Amino acid sequence: MEIEPTKFKLKNCETKRVFEDTGWLLSDPEYDKPSLIRAVYEKRQIEFKDDKYGIYKFADWLPIWHTLKNSAAPVTYKSERLAAELGLNNLYITFSGYWPEKGANMRTASFKETEAYSVCARLPKAMLGGCGQDSKVLVVASAGNTARAFAQVCSDNHIPIVISIPFDNLNALWFAKPLNDCVKIICSPAGSDYFDAIALSDKLCSSKKYMAEGGAKNVARRDGMSTTTLCSTSHWQNSEFLLSGYWQRHRCYCRIRSQLKIIGRRPLWQYGYEVISISECSVYPYVRCLEGREQKHSVHR
Repeated sequence: MEIEPTKFKLKNCETKRVFEDTGWLLSDPEYDKPSLIRAVYEKRQIEFKDDKYGIYKFADWLPIWHTLKNSAAPVTYKSERLAAELGLNNLYITFSGYWPEKGANMRTASFKETEAYSVCARLPKAMLGGCGQDSKVLVVASAGNTARAFAQVCSDNHIPIVISIPFDNLNALWFAKPLNDCVKIICSPAGSDYFDAIALSDKLCSSKKYMAEGGAKNVARRDGMSTTTLCSTSHWQNSEFLLSGYWQRHRCYCRIRSQLKIIGRRPLWQYGYEVISISECSVYPYVRCLEGREQKHSVHR
């Protein structure tokens, strides 16, 4: 089902310059140094739509022009068994994956669907279809989960895409049924890794026919992931535990948390926003990312 395009602008996180999104910007065209950009939404207070909209129930804070079919939103449920094991009375878990009994219906069983449905809905319709003067073929590099999510979303919605993945990771591309021919897979050689897949995708994008998805530089990727946090807001109390697999998820969480002004119909301060305690957990390779962020914050205090 279609909805009105979201009204938003882009903002340079370093210079704070605000500018229009001219189609597929991954950086500020007037700034020649590295800096992320982020979306600034016209609607300051988000209004959740009905669950039938899937991931697009959060469309007010997604940088999208249209919707795609077969999307699913994260779900938040009250834990019983884990809560009892931990001795907690009010433990809520937000889940992004496939668990029909809980209402979670991401068919690739990956939270990466939150990113894929947001990114592909940011594509202007003039760029879709693989033909025509303005059309482009999207290119995504992945080590597994991202590839599976983008392949499924693009197959369902007939969006031309080339996915670059290391040969040794091909077993991560499992699907319930064959993909549409609009999805193409290329591989870096056996023994290569994710960075080789990125290099291969970069070579492909040297042609004007192809367009890099952008990874973490894409505002739709980050804000799509942020829907996991939005899904949990009605259950925020006085503490949160963030399981952060890698830096990008942590950044999305902090960005959406700072953007929230109202939860449900009650001001955020009524939930103790100023005193919410956050505990972070990450896999070992990304510990230095968290340490670096903490060191930077201590310098600016």
